[in-house]
Amino acid sequence: MIVELDHRLFLAQDYAIINPMQVGREAYSDLSPLRLQPKGLERHEHILPLLVDLKSLEAAHRIELLERTLSWAQRHHMPLFSALFSSEHTYAQVFSELLRRTVLQREGGQRVWLRYYDPRVFRHLQWLLDDEQLATLMGSAQTWLGFDPLCRRWHQWTRPNAAKGLYLRLDSEQWQAVSHLEALNRCLRDLAEMGQESGDDIAKRVLEGLLVARRQGLAHFSDAALFALQQLEYGPEFALFPAVALRLQRAREQGISYSSACRGLSNDDLACRSGVA
Repeated sequence: MIVELDHRLFLAQDYAIINPMQVGREAYSDLSPLRLQPKGLERHEHILPLLVDLKSLEAAHRIELLERTLSWAQRHHMPLFSALFSSEHTYAQVFSELLRRTVLQREGGQRVWLRYYDPRVFRHLQWLLDDEQLATLMGSAQTWLGFDPLCRRWHQWTRPNAAKGLYLRLDSEQWQAVSHLEALNRCLRDLAEMGQESGDDIAKRVLEGLLVARRQGLAHFSDAALFALQQLEYGPEFALFPAVALRLQRAREQGISYSSACRGLSNDDLACRSGVA
């Protein structure tokens, strides 16, 4: 749900998360945040998220902070706060539960850093995860706010009314999707810059295109992105178009990029969905 971050909504938020990869220390030096640093990630200290206890601030400070947040959004692509949320739990309790979400364990014991606090990731987790997983991800957070840099608006999500576990666990298909989120967001940014839609329905279709591209052996981002955006335009059977199948084959057998193989590909070629191109 798109919302306006006004005084009433901002003052209802208990905690905030800052991404130090996007925000300089001078912007939050007066907030005394705690770093969400799981054991084993000490060498990444400078890029790990920071938790701010908004409840502990005086009302005047919080109002000034809202003005700072809105001013920051006018001058920067990414927000001052990656997330804002409400919770009845204490600062220590919230810190502990967020710390458990920062690094997840995959099949085989591999530890993976999940950037759930990045709104460009959190928005996709809303449709990648089921209600129980979302409830576990959000923990004690009743609502969660994130800024979409593509539409320049704040979104609010509500925790599902479902049982939540102590640890968030993803299945193999979800992990595969998560591994493509960076590429997905780059594709959505390209669509937005062209004035096209970049909402959840489009995101799901672009992700499917990226996954098909990977199955077709397109490992380089530029090739996978080209294929995914082509499939978005022409439909889920795109890889079966004769002209496309031929170019996919050339890319595999000749060791050239798919982008190079597509040079000279015309709309007339793509209009032919059977036969030989």
